[in-house]
Amino acid sequence: MQIKDFLGNPITAGCHVVYPVRRGSSMWLNRIKVTQVTPTQVTGYNADKRLTHIKNLKNVVVVTLPDGIPTDQEAAAPQGVEGQ
Repeated sequence: MQIKDFLGNPITAGCHVVYPVRRGSSMWLNRIKVTQVTPTQVTGYNADKRLTHIKNLKNVVVVTLPDGIPTDQEAAAPQGVEGQ
């Protein structure tokens, strides 16, 4: 079974994903580089080299796939259009 992000892109080891974080009334996105994918969680390291386990996979979005493979949204974007 292939694990997918919120937009339907496959989550694989080596890709970068972002996920929402909330502390009090503040919200932001954290980014990790995925090292392991299981049916129940995604594991990877953030920019501070801290090991992170994400269990709520409904909120994860793939930013870059391994080896620069474009996401489904990038592949569907019209060529030559900037800033959208």
